[in-house]
Amino acid sequence: MPVAFCRAHLASLEWSVDRVAQWLDRFPNAAVDLAERICHLQYQAVSDWQKVRNFVQEYQDRIIYGTDMIDDGAQPAGELQRKITEKWQMHWKFFSEDELMSVPKVEKSFRGLNLQDEVLGKIFRENAIQWYPALEKIRG
Repeated sequence: MPVAFCRAHLASLEWSVDRVAQWLDRFPNAAVDLAERICHLQYQAVSDWQKVRNFVQEYQDRIIYGTDMIDDGAQPAGELQRKITEKWQMHWKFFSEDELMSVPKVEKSFRGLNLQDEVLGKIFRENAIQWYPALEKIRG
């Protein structure tokens, strides 16, 4: 069996969940992370919410939450933590709630995906542990 791997940023196909799905189907031992590409899912949800929701549900075992926020020492720790928390809360709301929302990077409003707790747990925690075995020590 080929080595399993994770491709960052929705495999750089973020503009189309159809294309990401094709890529995942082509490489069944691969996963994708969402780092800084959630706005592309939100943008697609404006015009085809169901397609985005179906994509996340279908590939729930192969999608890993992440951001590109870094600590380069340029911001006070409290400020960085506040920004990380705000971003995480905005992302969590998109995946977990079913309400109309808007974000700075998407001009129109869209609905949250209202995913089940099991799917949320995979995307936000369990998949990272599965796909990055070194994280096993944080389980528990």
